Amino acid sequence: MAQSFIESSNSQKKLGFSVIYMLPSLKVGGVETAIGLAYPTLSLALDIEYIVLDADGANPDFAPSTKFSANIFFRMVAKREHYILVTSLWRAHFVGFFLKLAGVNWVAFFHSAANSGHWVDRLVCRISAFASIACFFDSKQTQFEFEDRAKKKLGYVIPFLFNSKYNFCDPSSERPIDLIFVGRFTIGKRIDLCIQLAKLCIARNPNFKIAFVGYGELKDSINRLATNHPDNIHNCGLLSSAEVRFKLQQSKMILCLSDVEGMAMAVIEGIQEGCVPIARLVGELNNYLDDHAAIIYHTTQSMGELSQKVVQLATDPFMLMEMNQKARINIGQYPDYSTSFLSALRSVAKLLQKLKTERVVEK
Repeated sequence: MAQSFIESSNSQKKLGFSVIYMLPSLKVGGVETAIGLAYPTLSLALDIEYIVLDADGANPDFAPSTKFSANIFFRMVAKREHYILVTSLWRAHFVGFFLKLAGVNWVAFFHSAANSGHWVDRLVCRISAFASIACFFDSKQTQFEFEDRAKKKLGYVIPFLFNSKYNFCDPSSERPIDLIFVGRFTIGKRIDLCIQLAKLCIARNPNFKIAFVGYGELKDSINRLATNHPDNIHNCGLLSSAEVRFKLQQSKMILCLSDVEGMAMAVIEGIQEGCVPIARLVGELNNYLDDHAAIIYHTTQSMGELSQKVVQLATDPFMLMEMNQKARINIGQYPDYSTSFLSALRSVAKLLQKLKTERVVEK
């Protein structure tokens, strides 16, 4: 793998463009964490700069970044043929659209379902998919949804997957956490269902242990749950990527009951570190999870039935190992994020060079 990164680096020196990656802020989430994890590789292979609209977040794993300003705007416009701009999340796409009007080469990167978010989010993303020179997608499912709506090919898949030690869920290993949630404490992540499941699991087994890792608007709900069940619930709050990985290595199962997801990076990391997913088949999860690799929650299913399966699986180390192994085989279909990102940028650069040559010939 190290050799492939070196080859990619040597190849990217001939890219012919500097890359600017813009996103709204340094909040903690899959998008931001992926950027931080990819930075060491990408910074060696590319002339890449990260720009944020709001310098307010606190992501401990983020790459070095600069706050967006008028000077940066005019610099990008003045040297527009020198840059490839990549934007993530709707507010950055909105700025990307205006930079595209000023002649900047713009790629829009989409990370969730085409119909997710509020109406402004959906509108901006829909326009961005058509206006950008190319699109990046966090998963095959996200790509399918956008391209099915556009009725044409739009771009490239950059799976949110990073190399790991791929720990086996050894039945003899001690994993003191039965169930873990990693992500934003928001309505879309269905924290209400997570809390309901947690209570039911504890009612079935008073020794059942659950960890919540993350932050968000519903943090008070998680805090109340932890206060009411101090022997069972631990709210870990924000953790670095390495700390999250360590918590996953201590956990038997990882929970994801979201209404919408893209690749679901936390679930991928959980699988890599030996967890079995407890999940709804939304977004890309539908392409790498099944009843052999996860406990699948269907909306027609009662939470009582789900809690019974979860509590039972927690006490079956051999089934945990078997399901985790099958899940790891399933995610083996995906290349890693950094390799895919570099490959997609090479394709965009070739397209831009071709368009430039055609313009010269026409003149």
